[in-house]
Amino acid sequence: MIYPDISSIGAAITALVIVAAYAGLSGLWVDNSSGWYDSLKKPFWQPPNFVFGIIWPYNFVVLAFAGVQISLNNEWSKSGLWLLVLVVSVIFAIAWSWDFYKTRKLFRSAIWLGACALTTVGLLVQISELYPPMFWWLLPYQIWLFVAFSLAAGYAHLNSK
Repeated sequence: MIYPDISSIGAAITALVIVAAYAGLSGLWVDNSSGWYDSLKKPFWQPPNFVFGIIWPYNFVVLAFAGVQISLNNEWSKSGLWLLVLVVSVIFAIAWSWDFYKTRKLFRSAIWLGACALTTVGLLVQISELYPPMFWWLLPYQIWLFVAFSLAAGYAHLNSK
């Protein structure tokens, strides 16, 4: 059995920290208690609320597992690039959360989410080469980001003044 080296273990831990930060920070500003979110006109294609409670935990678990698998099964130069692209996409996702819920800049938040979705295409391309079995597990995350982007654009359009 081949054991991972210290840089692979470090990269795997980094992946876990990135995903944990993503999960924590993206939900930090979500506030549905103020009534503001409920007052928004919603796109007709928005799924029921329970879907959000299913898809996001799935996405975070799969992202963490993918990061660990990529880190433990590739040299640092390849896993490091994947982690860098992950960080960039996470920054865009967190910027969406901030602008949507805190500053309520719906158009700008849609741009952030679109950038996140496009950046995540890079994650899928990389993972198809670095650890192909994870591609199919990560594909729902990619699809969800494009759905979320379309929802964000819909919110921006329907609620523009």
